[in-house]
Amino acid sequence: MSMHHEVGITCPKCQKAGIFTVWDSINTKLDPDMKDRVKSQEAFCYHCPHCGTDVHVDYGFLYHDMDHHFMVFYAPTDKDQENADRDMADGQAQFKAMVDTAGYVMRLVRTKADLLEKIAIFEAGLDDRLMELTKAAALAQVGEKEKDFTVTESHFVTAKDGSLRGQGLRPARPIGAAPALLAALVLIALIVMARTTAFLWAVLAGELVLLCFQPGRPLRRALGAALAGSLFCAVLVAPSFFLGNGRYAFLLPCKTFLTVTALMLLQENLAWHELTGALRTFRVPSLVIFILDTTLRYIVILGQEASDLLTALKLRSVGHNPDKKAAMSGVSGILLQKSQRLSQDLYEAMCCRCFTGDYRPYEDGRKRRFSPATGLLVLALLAYVYLFIRLEGVLS
Repeated sequence: MSMHHEVGITCPKCQKAGIFTVWDSINTKLDPDMKDRVKSQEAFCYHCPHCGTDVHVDYGFLYHDMDHHFMVFYAPTDKDQENADRDMADGQAQFKAMVDTAGYVMRLVRTKADLLEKIAIFEAGLDDRLMELTKAAALAQVGEKEKDFTVTESHFVTAKDGSLRGQGLRPARPIGAAPALLAALVLIALIVMARTTAFLWAVLAGELVLLCFQPGRPLRRALGAALAGSLFCAVLVAPSFFLGNGRYAFLLPCKTFLTVTALMLLQENLAWHELTGALRTFRVPSLVIFILDTTLRYIVILGQEASDLLTALKLRSVGHNPDKKAAMSGVSGILLQKSQRLSQDLYEAMCCRCFTGDYRPYEDGRKRRFSPATGLLVLALLAYVYLFIRLEGVLS
């Protein structure tokens, strides 16, 4: 049976007293409405009748599902865990009989995310031990492919269509993707329009400060790409030094270095899906984002495939081959077939992941608050705009 008691609570906003119902145990068969209240966390929310403020109240209880034969002790504090251990010890014979006769599963969790995950897994009729192994294997595979990808939490949740899906949580970023993308684009535009080295030196100082906060591997990638791009640009504009345009020729490699550094900082600190979501924030149509997303991915994949095919053709060739057109047409035909298979695989992957073609502007579906770090970014961007106006003489 379900058990509950009432406790007095004081609203932190209006300081008026109220009554809150604390559940000691919940039987979802006797109280089916409590199942949805636990999943929506309404059971942990106190609504002040005086000012309407919602107050979160955390407490431990026993969740008992007689239909799916499982019991979960939710113990957010050490005292709650001690009480759960004592209840298990006092009713050991009864609990053992429930396990032996009805196949009950009993677990103890310390967080609400774990509680909701256990409920979702057991309601789906799955073994939570195998699901934990699956989760560990998936996280290990992600860690091998993405060395800089950090996951703080991972849980299985019930989707809107009733299916069970994995969900990973990363550390919250102090600055959202949309402000970072906007700042990078504005800064790059100012770099391109700059005609003096004074503003470029100011931008270089700011980028060097940001590079100091980067780990070793992203720092090497950013500097390597920036230096390679500026060196290539310097080679292209080298003849202009001998034609009397040395000053402007010097600006182009510098601008290339600063532009590539800004883009690399953006890439190293934001995932690709966050950047596409940021484009949706600026009201870019989802179809345009989808075309951009798939095109950039396929350029890389097909480029690698073409390189592998040319390497294989070179290794299998003996002597001099005068018929280059036939070889290139063969490589092009194979690339076309691979592209067709990749498009089919992409379509099937979209169907499996229930992708509808809509890009969410925010990662969790909710608008992010204006953080102090975002405010600092906006102030820095405004400072660069002011420096550009003053140093470039825009208003003069």
